Amino acid sequence: MVEHLQKHPEGMKHKCEETMRWVVLYLDGELSNADEQRLLKILTECSSCFEKYNIEKEFKTFLTKKFEKKGCADSLKKEIKDQIHRLSGNA
Repeated sequence: MVEHLQKHPEGMKHKCEETMRWVVLYLDGELSNADEQRLLKILTECSSCFEKYNIEKEFKTFLTKKFEKKGCADSLKKEIKDQIHRLSGNA
């Protein structure tokens, strides 16, 4: 895949594909403060990157909600433990 280079009015250049790698790190909270500030500057200047950022952010939110860890009822836990003890001969 060919990466295209965006040139902004201030002369700042970035590769949108590389920016999207930074977006993933940003959404995971893995960027340094300096890199985070650079990314936010790019997102305010490049509408293409900003649009893709929003898509990534919504997708991450969807996945987080979809695969949220949910507990089970204490009664179910007790029943499972009792079954394990019975099957293992410890009852």
